[in-house]
Amino acid sequence: MDTNISFEKIALGSSVKVTQAKAVYQLNKQGFTIPFISRYRKEQTGSLNEVEIETVINSIKKEESLIERKKYVLQVLETLDNKNPNLISLLDACETIEEVEDFYLPFKKQRKTLADIAIEKGLEPLAKILLFNLKGDDSRLTKEFIAQNKLQLNTDEAIEGAQKIVAKWINESAEVRKRVRELFREKGILHSNVISTKKEEAQNFKDYFDFTQPIKKIPAHRLLAILKGYEEKYLRVKVEPEFFMVEKLMIDTFKYANQKSINRNSEFYLACIKDSYKRLLQPSLENETLNHYKEIADEVSIEIFADNLKQILLAAPIEEQPIMAIDPGFRSGCKMVVLNAQGDIEVNETIFPFEKQKEAVSKILNKLEIYKIKTIAIGNGKGGRELQTIIERLKIKELNIIMVNESGASVYSASSAAREEFPSFDVTVRGAISIGRRLLNPMAELVKIDPKAIGVGQYQHLVDQKLLQEKLEQVVSNCVNQVGVNINSAGKYLLKYVSGINDSLANKIVEYRKVNGRFKNRMELLKIEGLGENKFLLSAGFLKIENAENPMDSTRIHPEHYSIVDEIKMELGIAKNDFNLLKTKIDAVNFEKYYSREVGKETFLDIVEEIKEPGKEIRKKIRRVKFSKDVTSINQLQEGMELEGIVTNITAFGCFVDIGVQINGLIHISKLSSSFISSPSEIISMNQIVLVKIFSVEIERKRIQLELISML
Repeated sequence: MDTNISFEKIALGSSVKVTQAKAVYQLNKQGFTIPFISRYRKEQTGSLNEVEIETVINSIKKEESLIERKKYVLQVLETLDNKNPNLISLLDACETIEEVEDFYLPFKKQRKTLADIAIEKGLEPLAKILLFNLKGDDSRLTKEFIAQNKLQLNTDEAIEGAQKIVAKWINESAEVRKRVRELFREKGILHSNVISTKKEEAQNFKDYFDFTQPIKKIPAHRLLAILKGYEEKYLRVKVEPEFFMVEKLMIDTFKYANQKSINRNSEFYLACIKDSYKRLLQPSLENETLNHYKEIADEVSIEIFADNLKQILLAAPIEEQPIMAIDPGFRSGCKMVVLNAQGDIEVNETIFPFEKQKEAVSKILNKLEIYKIKTIAIGNGKGGRELQTIIERLKIKELNIIMVNESGASVYSASSAAREEFPSFDVTVRGAISIGRRLLNPMAELVKIDPKAIGVGQYQHLVDQKLLQEKLEQVVSNCVNQVGVNINSAGKYLLKYVSGINDSLANKIVEYRKVNGRFKNRMELLKIEGLGENKFLLSAGFLKIENAENPMDSTRIHPEHYSIVDEIKMELGIAKNDFNLLKTKIDAVNFEKYYSREVGKETFLDIVEEIKEPGKEIRKKIRRVKFSKDVTSINQLQEGMELEGIVTNITAFGCFVDIGVQINGLIHISKLSSSFISSPSEIISMNQIVLVKIFSVEIERKRIQLELISML
């Protein structure tokens, strides 16, 4: 049996060339990370990006799982002393896990079935007689068989037993299962109905109380909602094609031992077909079909979540400066902290601007003056807009008041990471610190939080949690490595996402800094226990050192390429550390002269770009939304009102917008564009500033429907 990976299949499924698929496979087996392969091995992969590389690696994993399953089934055949070359050839031809399982079904150990009981009664020969009986005299043949074999059965019992045996053969036919499976997936109709006794408590699922649609056409978010109702036992769900289609397909497809002389119109055969389908095939393939489309829905939802997370993580930090951060609250007051330019806490206290406004304002003004603060970050929770209004009325020149999305701040403030960072502060102070740091450096703060708590995505609790976690971890890793990390200021929660660095090494890097002071050059990394040549290779290009002894240590140029830059300097007659002069003269170089198999055009151009703009910031600056000063509550909204807002979440069915009333409004996909779009992300992005019109307001249900007017 062929156990080699089919790179042609992987390339086709991943939309890459065969040579690219092979290169990714080899690099991945050597232990290279996705960010490293993407940036520093472009010549081998043909410049595949992180997403393309990840897709290839996932396809390889699936292919390897298929190969492993085939090996196991082959071992079972050998255990059963069944080495029929024909069977091995059939197993080898299986292209999916489902096909392997279909092949394996007749050999699998199972609980005793009705067919097994009938076989024990000696009815297997009768099953063959009746299956191939072309005359239609089943009763006479059955009576003769009973008499000849002296069976203690009547005619009906014997025929029924024979039917169970043939039904089993039909169910175990790989070809029948394959074709009926395809029919389920292509023509299956999903029906959902409410369980009558649960109708009152199932109101969240009322759209699916009597719902029918081809399963292939059900959008991911809708299918996940239906399955949630099913899992919570509010809905009954059934999936199958029209029976006449299934019956005809099964009648025409089933063969027994390559014989074609089955009486396909006999009552006996038709009864076997119906029994096999209703009792065996339908329940099995219904579950398979639901699982198949659930996996697709999971993938769609996870991709949306991942794309949203990527956009949030790649939001640019503000310029380094001291800031005031306030976590708003009515009943227990507002937690106010002052952070220095590095994000360290200088002071904290509780103010009560809604009860003791004069006193609170005095404290705010005092801190603004003492710490020379030009920016205030306010959490967008309850009381945030009201607090913003109070501070805006002070009309302080050159003061920026910025609303910060605080989703997940409470999760962080109660986490072990927060307790470790700020053991002497309670959760409310930690929450305020997190709000401020999200403005100073969004990525560095958000990596401390479980991505699922950041407040983006759709139905994240319903999708495959293992796949979701793996995908989001990879997104965080890709973003961290795209931006690069300042090794002398990054905390361990950011460092652990750097290519080649794990939790243990991140801790050791932080401890090394405490003992030895700042890193002066990248080679110093090799002094850290456990960070050998391989880890250095994977991580060094992503760890930057500001004001380093070697200017290249401040760039994304990898140490393995330093010699190329040194050659260029020699050619131009530039001193070794004179990077500024090199910037001005680099375009005079004949680039092609430096291309090689290891450092081709793409990698060399990356080096040139870093020489021209060392450590260039790739993160996008976020425009700040201007919420209406007159509208702070859902109760003030009126249909037709136009407001400015910011996109906080994108789903398959639309996007959610914060318009400054604490409840996000929904722009349904149909209200995003006058022309057809298949996905909201085609025209909208996270943190996009938009002008919207209030389409409808349901105050009791706290629902706001919006219509997009324009993107600002």
